[in-house]
Amino acid sequence: MFRRLVTFLGLVSLFALSSAQTATIYVPDDHGTIKDAVDAAVNGDVIVLRPGTYTGSWNTGVYFKGKAITITSEKGPAETIVDCQDVFMGFVFGHKETSASRLDSITIANGYGSVGGGIYCGGSSPTISNCVIRDCGSVASGGAIRCVHNCNPTITGCTIRGNMSSGACGGIYLEWHSSATITDCVIEENLGSAVSCVDSATVVIEGCTFRRNQGRSVVISDAATTIGNSVFVNNQATPVSTTRTGAIITGCAFLHNLGWGSSGGINCYDDTPAITNCTFAYNDAGGGFGGAIYFNNSDGIVTNTIFWGDSARQGDEIYLDGWANPSTLHLSHSDLGGGLASVQMELGSQITWGAGLIDADPLFAEPNMLDTHLTYHSPCRDAGDPLAPNLPATDLEGDPMASSGAVDMGADQYHIHLYHLGGVVPGSKTDLRFVGEPGDPVYLLLGSGIVDPPVPTVYGDLYLLAPIRAFGGPNIPATGVLITSATVPAAWLPGETFPFQALVGGRLTNLMALTAE
Repeated sequence: MFRRLVTFLGLVSLFALSSAQTATIYVPDDHGTIKDAVDAAVNGDVIVLRPGTYTGSWNTGVYFKGKAITITSEKGPAETIVDCQDVFMGFVFGHKETSASRLDSITIANGYGSVGGGIYCGGSSPTISNCVIRDCGSVASGGAIRCVHNCNPTITGCTIRGNMSSGACGGIYLEWHSSATITDCVIEENLGSAVSCVDSATVVIEGCTFRRNQGRSVVISDAATTIGNSVFVNNQATPVSTTRTGAIITGCAFLHNLGWGSSGGINCYDDTPAITNCTFAYNDAGGGFGGAIYFNNSDGIVTNTIFWGDSARQGDEIYLDGWANPSTLHLSHSDLGGGLASVQMELGSQITWGAGLIDADPLFAEPNMLDTHLTYHSPCRDAGDPLAPNLPATDLEGDPMASSGAVDMGADQYHIHLYHLGGVVPGSKTDLRFVGEPGDPVYLLLGSGIVDPPVPTVYGDLYLLAPIRAFGGPNIPATGVLITSATVPAAWLPGETFPFQALVGGRLTNLMALTAE
């Protein structure tokens, strides 16, 4: 009897072990539809979609059903499209899914629903990564993604483009105590707010780009808010509006936004924002107040920040409302273009003028192209406060914020750097730019691949896989920024990526990966 019990328990353990093993399920090989694959999957399984376009009700409106599974693609989002045909929603997380429920590397197109067009999350906290959500719509807010009832999704590396809703938010909408962490995303050309949060808990936005949205890019109320190292450029409404958030905004660039009667940078209502190492340049309030910042009944701290070339009907750079809603601002270690004349304060509001304030041309690399890298002789170099509140570890481009104990003003710190402006279209021209000290010799390096983690060398971290080709160029000019025009090889195929670094003055720059369009 005892032996039989031991044998039975052994079989139970073996069965539990085998059932815990994960499987890879291919669609349409193993199951003809995405829904059938989800029905067959168990926790830990990975569903891989072969390249193609998936349509029809059997491939859209896919419920994860509470399963800790991954749905991903074999060849990436460019070749794997779930087309909802303006009839169905894309994916649904509605059974208390956790971060172990993953949606990765898929395009969701033409989704439509009453509560979220691309993805709906109800009481769930999935991981959504490397996806493209485009041309989706909803009746309520959240054309791309809608999260309600204590959700906490992680959204990373995604492109959210061209979505809309009949409500106020065409992009990502959070409500009813939901939170979100949104990192390294491109959120562009959406109609209505790009990210909107109402009665939420915590919102973290890091390393994102918001551009050409036809509505306020980020609207948050009653949620602890952190926005870091993000770019807001060419949006057709105020980029950031906060209400009762205690917002911490660091290392962000606000460039050439049009507020249409409201601030071209940040609106704060009944809030206590802390703004550190940001750049506001060439924004327009569109006949409104505060080209860069508008405060209403708010108390803020602004440090290490550049204000340059912004415009408004009143307060080209800063407007503090007053009368029944006075505001206060402590401003220090910043470049305030236009000085006192660029600030408008209504009765009852006040500014505390701290140390380290200047009114000088920041000497951007190329203002006409919105290239706000600091040049070598910029008065903003080493002019910041290294003890500023909420000082981030890195700047907008991932370079160290502090160098030898010194900090620059603005979102981008002056370090040797390699970057480009313009598209990467085979056969066309693109601008390569090298930041360094005047007189530094420059070599452009092309690797055969990327080494991760990089290899430490006496010249700095090497990200390039051998063999490496080197191309010599002119020395860094007096401005500190070398601009060269290069022809993208016609042999490059769309989607191919080529890794570069530069050796500037005997030091290796950052990795720059060019992907052919």
